[in-house]
Amino acid sequence: MIKKRALDAMETSIDQVSAADAKVTGLLLDEFKGEPLAIAHFFKKTGQEKLPADGAALKPQRDPPVDANEPATAPPPTKAKKRRTSKSACASPLIETAEAKKRRTEARAKRHADLDHRKFWKLASGRCVEDILFEAAVRGHANVKQRSYTIDFNCERTKSLFKDAEWNEIKAFDNFALPKLPKSTTDYVLAVRSALRRGEHPASVPVPRDDRYSCDLVLRTFLSWTSLYAEEPSPFANSALTEAFWCREAWPLLKNLLSDVKGISMIDGEKHGTESSRHRNRSRVADQESTTTRKRSGAKLDLIAHDSVNKRDWFVVESPKEWDEQSTKFLKELDVKVFRNLHLIAAHRLAEPHSTEFRKEARFFSLYAGGRGFVTMEVRPCPASGYVMLAHTYDMFILPSTIGSWTHQCRGLTFLLQIRGCMKTTIAKYNECIRKQEEAATRDEDSDHDAWLYQPSRPHVFDSTLCSSPIDPEDDDDLDGDLE
Repeated sequence: MIKKRALDAMETSIDQVSAADAKVTGLLLDEFKGEPLAIAHFFKKTGQEKLPADGAALKPQRDPPVDANEPATAPPPTKAKKRRTSKSACASPLIETAEAKKRRTEARAKRHADLDHRKFWKLASGRCVEDILFEAAVRGHANVKQRSYTIDFNCERTKSLFKDAEWNEIKAFDNFALPKLPKSTTDYVLAVRSALRRGEHPASVPVPRDDRYSCDLVLRTFLSWTSLYAEEPSPFANSALTEAFWCREAWPLLKNLLSDVKGISMIDGEKHGTESSRHRNRSRVADQESTTTRKRSGAKLDLIAHDSVNKRDWFVVESPKEWDEQSTKFLKELDVKVFRNLHLIAAHRLAEPHSTEFRKEARFFSLYAGGRGFVTMEVRPCPASGYVMLAHTYDMFILPSTIGSWTHQCRGLTFLLQIRGCMKTTIAKYNECIRKQEEAATRDEDSDHDAWLYQPSRPHVFDSTLCSSPIDPEDDDDLDGDLE
């Protein structure tokens, strides 16, 4: 009512309103420079029900005097207004970015200086691979793989950092051949394909006893595919399906790829990764002078091969909804998210057994499965260095929208079984190295000397100077690729 009265007074001529209203309206026009909304806000703020007859309306009304004899009453409760700005809202984002970049550079330089330079990969030219990658990171021209001391043989930016002779020396380690499947498994895949081409049921082919679990995965996958291809229209011709379908239905063997390995469970449904959580919380300390930050969780992944007993991750799968190689989501998740989680798994597993034999045979894989296809990335340690990793991205496999001759389906299925064999070998070698370390510790306990009584069971992982230790200067966000 107040706002309408003020606006009507603005739009109506002076001779159509009372003299008091005209006087007050003129005073308000002079005060608020003719802004109708400002006049309406004035009436709303003062709480007046009508226009007064003199200029006193330009001043807010004061509360009436309080009688000392009347009992005091508590004011009505008011709801606190929500703060809309943060403490750093007034700070310049350019200044914050420069300071953050400086802290990152200093932290990166400190970590590089703390490395054991005797383990560096020294080329025939006299230069070290670690130093070359570090200098590129300092200049700001390095991607997440180069900042993590990783050589990607498919990356032209990495190749441009080295001379031709140096790159040829590095290429000598570009060997990512996968071992073939057992003959019984290969024969079974070919036999099922032949049966399907003849129009027979895939279960009509007897399952061999050798490598029985892999053959069971083959049978389950073909049973799922035949039912999906029988639908009208085929789901493989539809691009509007969810990520869960492409990750768990298009390639159903992924849900049980390593389930036969003791202690390993294939966990799906956007599970937090254990390794990324360990990396993000590596610098958390208790500081009594400031509020302790909340423990950060790991990156969410669609499928994880997780050791629930020992809290270790071995294999990760990320799935996009649509297979678009030019989209921002595709490029960032494949080159940053998938690689970072895979690199963390490899770095943590290699640091635990401290075995040269394990480093020679360890191979780690991650999958980016979306739409009708998937692409695989592998990371393994370089034999010539204690810090450099070697990365390789395999060619993609895509399911056809129609059955065809079952050629493309069998190729993708065989490739996943090859990865399964490599991962089983890596896990078995890891467990063997851990068992040997435990046996060595047991032999010390059985000896006659008592020195083992006064040794710690394991080194502490917390900072001994809890109250005075400084906070890690590096802010570990999702785009930072530095790994210790």
